Amino acid sequence: MSTFEKWFSLDGQVALVTGAGSGLGRAIALGLAEAGADIVCCGRRPQNLDETCNLIERTGRRALAIETDVGSSKQVKDSVAKAAAWQGRVHILVNSAGVMQGVSSLSTTEEEWNSVIRTNLTGTFLCSQAVAAHMIERGSGKIINVGSIFGSMGTTHCLAYSCSKAAIDEMTRSLAVEWARYAICVNAILPGHFETDMSAGILSDPKTSKRIFERMPIRRAGRPDELKPLAVYLASRSSDYVTGQTFCIDGGYSIALYY
Repeated sequence: MSTFEKWFSLDGQVALVTGAGSGLGRAIALGLAEAGADIVCCGRRPQNLDETCNLIERTGRRALAIETDVGSSKQVKDSVAKAAAWQGRVHILVNSAGVMQGVSSLSTTEEEWNSVIRTNLTGTFLCSQAVAAHMIERGSGKIINVGSIFGSMGTTHCLAYSCSKAAIDEMTRSLAVEWARYAICVNAILPGHFETDMSAGILSDPKTSKRIFERMPIRRAGRPDELKPLAVYLASRSSDYVTGQTFCIDGGYSIALYY
């Protein structure tokens, strides 16, 4: 192994990835496995988790599926305990579980609002809190939150989602400051438009996708695999001096007023 490879190798590491059953969560889980980590896949759809685990095992790494509702404190604690017992520790946490309600602000019900906040924001907090307790015991760890560029941009028809992602940005900074003394680095990835099931409805509409891509300097949606290198960087020793930061990966969408 070259010196360069050692900086990014995750050999001997265990990563817990929420929302690992599909989309960006699955891509990140596979990317970490390809870098050498064993993966605990958490999510609410067992069949999808099993599919992700099968893909991980094809890379030669080990995988464990745990059905988990991240909005439930009890389920999160139980899942983290199982993950820690599986290989003895958890080195990396990726908070990727997320949902979106595509309705106008006036039409959003209290139940819809609470559902999004419970999964996206409360789930990120509960998982971070539970895993950090184990990381503090061993004196190091990496936490990667998956936010969104829409946490810092005005949008329509996704108020609860945008608010939850904006709060994740601040949670990232606050936890980074509080847990730095334990050598725990907390950072966030802020994706833009990616080819996932969550964005399929938007990107499949010709008028909407045309409007999005006309504004986007790179002129296309991101591919989930393109998230892997950034996730590996933030999970590896190469980012040991990086904490409290948010990394946009959006084809330039958030920086271009007109293009």
